[in-house]
Amino acid sequence: SVTSSNTSFRYLPKGFLFSSGSNAVFTHDHNRNNLLEILALANSNFYKTISEIINSTLNTNPGDVGKVPLVTTDQQDIIEKVTFLIKLAKADWDSFENSWDFNVHPLIHHIDEHNQFSCVYGTQNLLDVPK
Repeated sequence: SVTSSNTSFRYLPKGFLFSSGSNAVFTHDHNRNNLLEILALANSNFYKTISEIINSTLNTNPGDVGKVPLVTTDQQDIIEKVTFLIKLAKADWDSFENSWDFNVHPLIHHIDEHNQFSCVYGTQNLLDVPK
């Protein structure tokens, strides 16, 4: 809602809640590809420039996104890139203990891959954690 930085948008899977501090965008036809194209546009430099013209305040208001012209094209390359970036962001988030899907810190995987404990202490793999 209020930001002095660039406005950013994220994908929320089904079942997640939002509030006035984290507005949401929905499509009328529930078409995931259209939503991904909107997400790509909303996180672009073009949208940043247009949104500053539409609303020059620090608040992002409901309806601001809908004022930006958009033609959905179903371009697979955009959809694939946005899908990849969503997966990348989720993997990054899941590497922190705040995430509900947190298993183990990536550094532990790195140590386990090089089997440092076994080399140094002559023991079996002490870091038998799920990957």
